[in-house]
Amino acid sequence: MAKISTAYLVAYNALQVAGWSYVFYLFLPHFVYLLENGSPSANLYQDIALPLRIFQVAAYLEVLHNLIGIVKSSPIITAVQVTSRVFLVCGICDNFKVVHSSIQLSTMVLAWCITEIIRYSYYMVSLINLKIGALTWLRYTLFIILYPLGAGSELLCIYKAFPDMAIIKPYDIEFPNAYNFTFSLQCLVILIVLSYLPGFPHLYFYMFAQRKKILGRKEGEKKTN
Repeated sequence: MAKISTAYLVAYNALQVAGWSYVFYLFLPHFVYLLENGSPSANLYQDIALPLRIFQVAAYLEVLHNLIGIVKSSPIITAVQVTSRVFLVCGICDNFKVVHSSIQLSTMVLAWCITEIIRYSYYMVSLINLKIGALTWLRYTLFIILYPLGAGSELLCIYKAFPDMAIIKPYDIEFPNAYNFTFSLQCLVILIVLSYLPGFPHLYFYMFAQRKKILGRKEGEKKTN
C-alpha cells in the first residue's frame, strides 16, 4: 500500500506540475504584453480560465490525502487554503469582468504559477528520494517574494470587484427576522478578507521557520564536509 500511495502521489504532483506549467505557458505572452505596453491584455483571463479552474479545483484532492493519511498535514488548514484560491478563481474572476483588466490579475497568476510549479516539483522529487539542491533553495527562498505578491494581488482583485458585488442580488440571502438582516456576498467577502489577517502571517512565518530548518541544515552539512 505504501508503494501504491507513493506512486499515486508522484503521479498527482507530476500532473499538477504539468497543469501549472501549461497555465504559465498560456499566461506568458500576456505577461510580456503587460511589460511592453504597461497595461494588461484584454483576453488574458479568457485564455487561461479553463486550465486555471481545473488545476485549482483539483487541489481539493489534497484535503482527501490528509483525511486518509497518505499525507501528514491538517485537512482543515489545507481546505481553507485551497478554498480561498478556488473562491478567487470561481467566485471573483469568473463573475467580475472588472478584474480581467487589472494588473493585479497578472501578478496573482504569475505568483501562483511560479509557486505551484516549484512546490509540486519539490514534492514530486522528494517522493522518489531525489535531492535537487537548486529546487530546494527555490522552494524555501522564492516564497519570500511570491507569497506577499500573491496574497496582495488576491486582496486587490477582491477590492477591485467589491463595488460590483452590491448589485449581485441573486447571491444575497435574506433572513426572516425582526431586523430584516441580509447576508450579502459582500459580507462573505469581508469575512474571507479578515481570514487573511491571522492566516497569511502564520503561513509566511512558518515557511521562514522551515527555510531555516532545511537550508540551515544543508549549510551545516557543507561546513562539516
